[in-house]
Amino acid sequence: MKSRLLSAAAGILLGLGLSRFARPHPDPTPPPPPPPASAVVSAPLPKPVTPPIPARTPTDPKHRPPTASGSALPTITPAEDGTLTLSDPSSGTEFTLSAEDARNLSTNLLSASTAMAASRPRGPSWSPGQAAGPPDTTEHADSPSAWAPASQNGGREWLKLSFPKSVEIREINIHESYNPGAVSRVVALLPNGLEQTLWEGTAPADSALIEHSIPVPKGTRSDTIRIELDTSRVPGWNEIDAVELVGSDGSRQWASSATASSWFGEPFNTPIDSFVPLVEPLDFIDLPKTP
Repeated sequence: MKSRLLSAAAGILLGLGLSRFARPHPDPTPPPPPPPASAVVSAPLPKPVTPPIPARTPTDPKHRPPTASGSALPTITPAEDGTLTLSDPSSGTEFTLSAEDARNLSTNLLSASTAMAASRPRGPSWSPGQAAGPPDTTEHADSPSAWAPASQNGGREWLKLSFPKSVEIREINIHESYNPGAVSRVVALLPNGLEQTLWEGTAPADSALIEHSIPVPKGTRSDTIRIELDTSRVPGWNEIDAVELVGSDGSRQWASSATASSWFGEPFNTPIDSFVPLVEPLDFIDLPKTP
């Protein structure tokens, strides 16, 4: 082991060209004259050896390393008789489930996914769905119960919200739960497919939970709002917990669904964050259904 380490160290020094720092040879005898040009044989230079760069330890609490590309993933192969063969290339293991065990597995996964969906009605942490419904973030902090874009200080982002009922809008209340002040424009999507700007400017920044209220001139009817942000205005994660639509008839409603330009966790979802209810038991592998 020691000799291999020494050889590797020598290779690194040679590749980096550090031999020029070696001490001069103590022999005062002058070096022999160079051979004639016809006798010189060119040889390829050794490839430089670059020492590995240690991985950085992230300090951002939201950092989650992406899945390594090209990694071998487990596979599920169904057979015509209803059995399942599960293979794990990384460990070289493989086993087969009987048709009955496969049906039981399917039923258990369906029950688990339904329970997961019931406990997380708004979707994954920091996803656009977290901005639907009434506010549920109770403090000015980075919270998975609010929507957050994929990156902080990244520039232009947007959050589009749909409401149960189309009304003539009197006011829009945006509940900003973390690093407020990045909202730059609010747009209503009209029934005829056009857009109408309801507000544009610089939103107030604060270090607390705020409700940014935007009065809307009479005559604008819509059930869909798009909130645009410039996340470079306010450092850190700019998060929105909820949006309320107030009608001229006095009605108040929270968004029923939401989409966004991006959301934190989208590029590298964990299995829990990407979990969705299964419509049918493992229908993606075409299992025989229980009669």
